[in-house]
Amino acid sequence: MRSLFFQASLGLYLATSATCLRAAELPAIPGQPAWPLHTHGRYIVDRDDHRFKLAAINWYGASDVEMVPGGLGTAALPDIVKAIKSSGFNSIRLPFSNHMLHVTTSVEQRSVAANPALVGHTPLEVLDAVVQELTKQGLAVILNNHTTHPMWCCSYDDDGLWYTKDYSEAQWLDDWAMMAARYQNNPGVVGTDLRNEIRVTKLGGTYVPNIPHWGQGPNDWRAAAETAGNRILGINPNLLMIVEGLNFPRDQLRFARTDPVRLKVADRLVYSAHNYAYTSPEPIGKPYGAMDYESFRERMTLEWGFAVTPSQAYTAPVWLSEFGVGSASDDMGHTWLHNISRYLQDTDIDFAYWAVNAGAKPSGEMEPFSWLDLDWQTPLDDWRKDVLQPLFTPQHGPGVDPGWQQDPANHFEALIFSDWDSDHSQSREDWRKGSFKATCRDDARLLGISAGERGAQPFGHLVLCTDYVTLGRAAKWVTLDNDDHDVGAGGLFGIQDWSPGNNKLTCPANNYLIGVAQQRTALTYRITGVRCAESPVPLGGDCHAQTFASGDARATETPSDWDPGQRKGQCGLNEYAAGLSLKSGVAQSLLCCSLGSR
Repeated sequence: MRSLFFQASLGLYLATSATCLRAAELPAIPGQPAWPLHTHGRYIVDRDDHRFKLAAINWYGASDVEMVPGGLGTAALPDIVKAIKSSGFNSIRLPFSNHMLHVTTSVEQRSVAANPALVGHTPLEVLDAVVQELTKQGLAVILNNHTTHPMWCCSYDDDGLWYTKDYSEAQWLDDWAMMAARYQNNPGVVGTDLRNEIRVTKLGGTYVPNIPHWGQGPNDWRAAAETAGNRILGINPNLLMIVEGLNFPRDQLRFARTDPVRLKVADRLVYSAHNYAYTSPEPIGKPYGAMDYESFRERMTLEWGFAVTPSQAYTAPVWLSEFGVGSASDDMGHTWLHNISRYLQDTDIDFAYWAVNAGAKPSGEMEPFSWLDLDWQTPLDDWRKDVLQPLFTPQHGPGVDPGWQQDPANHFEALIFSDWDSDHSQSREDWRKGSFKATCRDDARLLGISAGERGAQPFGHLVLCTDYVTLGRAAKWVTLDNDDHDVGAGGLFGIQDWSPGNNKLTCPANNYLIGVAQQRTALTYRITGVRCAESPVPLGGDCHAQTFASGDARATETPSDWDPGQRKGQCGLNEYAAGLSLKSGVAQSLLCCSLGSR
């Protein structure tokens, strides 16, 4: 009876979604988070700002030669999803190829033999049905562009980059735009993993290497990810943008430390990495599975674990979206799984196990890492389950730690403004055209600023924003332009010259700093203005200068060093910044004022 009902309802669903999926709002499921998801510092959180840890598993097949998620020829779709959920997973990484999105012929009948309602449908329509069933049962879906062509990934092949000799970057971007639109009314589709394992590929079908880069040069993956992410967010701003590193398993995310991904919608970026026992961090060297835990931990932190360090310009959630192992008789794999699980538990990092799939891979060999038995309905109950079980429950974060909101260390955000805009205000107003800007979010205020030197040229680097001791959301703003003279409130704060010898930008009374703008000409940087917000509550007027012209001058050590190697000025936790002084366009001191009684 259940099977007949499933076939009838699925057939009706597919008939209405042949060209564009428009799923109805999903009913609430007990234990399901409040969609949509976003990020809060290093954590993924739900609409209520409670942490949602991605305890995920990969379900491959749509990116392979049959272009269908595995197992549909063996078991009914609802039963496969039920088996996944019964294991404790709350989300699915669902790989697809660009090619399968455009196939107009029906899938092979044997690929969906256990699901008669899917017979006669295209690969994309089958993917629609899988997405619908996953989200219907309360699992979050992350779409993963795994390959361009239907193939088993990944070697020294033609699909190492996000484009190929026969499939352009423009087509790749169009595909992501289509997918974003297709699932935009299904809130259970929570993210897009923009591309799998960016790596050295063949140049134009030859054996000449075509090398990816990050932040510069040809094949700039960071730039491509930003372009794709911003286009997708223009269609559905609720999606998480998941960006993998370079050249798995070696460079990974290390370049994001100095050149993080920049998106036009704040709180959407998640970084992703992969790790397996048999791979090695060096072209010729000891594999990860042969490392002792201390060496392994240091390597993971170097490659991608660093990104969860709080209050840094690069801080973002990290999702280990592929890792897996098979037989317990594999000593190296056994040691490695214990090490990677220990690291994930120590850092409380999100994960996605590889893989659900049981039986033969497209290559013909059996999948050694399978989570389900050959019936695609029975979760395997072996040593891996015991090792991974502690990872499913989040240990820290908003909504998990009882004192999370009360701890000031959890209320800071560092924004870069040396070479691009970091605008976290919802208004998105270009308040100082022609300059790079850092703008705090609407419920936060600027509490610190850092500066340093590049090639003996001074420059502004980061601003530090906080929502600790919330003032509420400002309704009015004012921009003060730097014309190398004192600008603003003058003696309203009881200090006629609060930074002698420097020109000062001082907010009006009852206003606080929320942004700084800086212009770069060749190698010369110059702060061009500040942004002030009018406080919705009365502010105090007890002020002092915090001068950091020759080194750190921080009124509090919370958070820890938020810009290592640069000089920093920072007001106290119960203060606000009311002004910034400059010398030749370079920050010298902050005017810090008491918030009053709060």
